[in-house]
Amino acid sequence: MNDLELMLGGWAAKWWQWIAPAFWQSALIAMIAIVLVWVFRRQWSSQARYALLLVALMKFVVPPVWWSPTSAFTQALPLSTSELPSPNPFSDRSEPSLESQHIPIFTSSNGETGPNSRAQALLESYEAAKELESNLEGSEAIPVRQWRLWLLIIYIGGVLIGSIRLFKDQRLIRRLCANAQPCQREPLTSSFETLRAKWNTSPLSQLFESESIDAPVAVGLFRPKILIPANLDKNLSLDQIEIILTHELIHIKRRDLWVASLQSLILIIWWFHPMIRSLNRILRSCQEDCCDDLIVVHRSASPERYCETM
Repeated sequence: MNDLELMLGGWAAKWWQWIAPAFWQSALIAMIAIVLVWVFRRQWSSQARYALLLVALMKFVVPPVWWSPTSAFTQALPLSTSELPSPNPFSDRSEPSLESQHIPIFTSSNGETGPNSRAQALLESYEAAKELESNLEGSEAIPVRQWRLWLLIIYIGGVLIGSIRLFKDQRLIRRLCANAQPCQREPLTSSFETLRAKWNTSPLSQLFESESIDAPVAVGLFRPKILIPANLDKNLSLDQIEIILTHELIHIKRRDLWVASLQSLILIIWWFHPMIRSLNRILRSCQEDCCDDLIVVHRSASPERYCETM
């Protein structure tokens, strides 16, 4: 094997040492969180369920922390001198006598016999055994290094595909924002300013109209925008529009857009994980429940009117 293959094999081994324990630990935490949320869905509030799911999501970005032969802490700890193998296999042994071994004569490879040839014969036997062991290890280590390397290549390919999809989605959002126009129609503008002050959301948040969407949506992290369909006021009454704007403003206030971005990044890294999509779906549903509960609790709308609007 050349130096490049050895280097890639080393990278694949380090990647596997991290990904294997992180995989089962994050899967276990996510499964426990999903089961608890489902069992106590009626007893726990939406905020409590959301907090538990958010903790499970953060486990996907935290390195493995439990003690195991492949955990991050175990790999980071240096070997003590007592754990290091002795460079000389005979250094920790006392020289046995010929009488104790009952070996009267040793014959070396050059045909010499006698007690003086004992060390040379043992050394030649040890070197032959080490050579055989190295040959066996080499024949077994190459396939192991190769399958890890192939897994790493497949993993990188999946990350690249996910990154391309995310880039396309961001381009679509930027295109929607570029084609949208600031809403300057009354009473929508005054209602939006009143609701933004009531919920104490970011003063950078703005209301835009777009003919390319069918439903309101909040986008943007640093300068959030609420995009509404251009003909929204023709299909809904003013109080229903205020309910929709309140719902989107709560998403901005709760930093749900930031959490959604984190979910997208985690999905790229853990694209092969069987639990991440289920966790993201339940987490988004719980976000909607939190917004619904806040609107009802603060009496921004009656439950009947809110359900009719949404």
